[in-house]
Amino acid sequence: MDELFAFLLAFLFSFFGSLQLGPVNFAVVSTTFQYGRVNAKWVAFGGIIPEFIYSTLAIFGVDFLARNETLFNFITWLIIPVFLLLAYYLWNKRSVVERSFQETQAGKSFIKGLFIALLNPQLIVFWSTILIYFHDFLPFQGDLSWRPKCTFVIGTAAGAFSLFVLLISITEKRKEGIKRLLNMQTNKLMAIIFLVLALISFARNLISI
Repeated sequence: MDELFAFLLAFLFSFFGSLQLGPVNFAVVSTTFQYGRVNAKWVAFGGIIPEFIYSTLAIFGVDFLARNETLFNFITWLIIPVFLLLAYYLWNKRSVVERSFQETQAGKSFIKGLFIALLNPQLIVFWSTILIYFHDFLPFQGDLSWRPKCTFVIGTAAGAFSLFVLLISITEKRKEGIKRLLNMQTNKLMAIIFLVLALISFARNLISI
């Protein structure tokens, strides 16, 4: 059950966290428009590799923090202004559909997806924040903690890939309507979510004093 919980938590946060229109999303959509489903899926495969890398690095980083209580408490307060800054940034950010690149070969599409995602270091910040916030609920302690850690990492990639596949399917079926979908105020929705997380974090820290 611990393994399943870790997987589902990572999957859901990865899926919904990827709703923000970032460079990999644009690459997947534009490749679907220009070169079809197969090449777009290769972009998606390349784009999820950094999810494995950055979520693993985040797990090791949070394990270190858990052994240093003072530093851990400092970080739990530090993420509050981070949440607020992200909320402010996303609220004022325009949702714009852009063309990322053009590729016709599966191998090159995979490499492009990989490097676009690798150049997105906010992934490690995102997963570190999630792990810190849900530290008390995740079964990452004990001799068998490697099992839920593995399923958590797999869940991060599975969630992102599921969203990419959904984007490919929507783009193929509604090539005209997709432009209106991508212009929805998704950034403002994410801003509200970060604001709520900031308020919850503040309340939790006050209670724990």
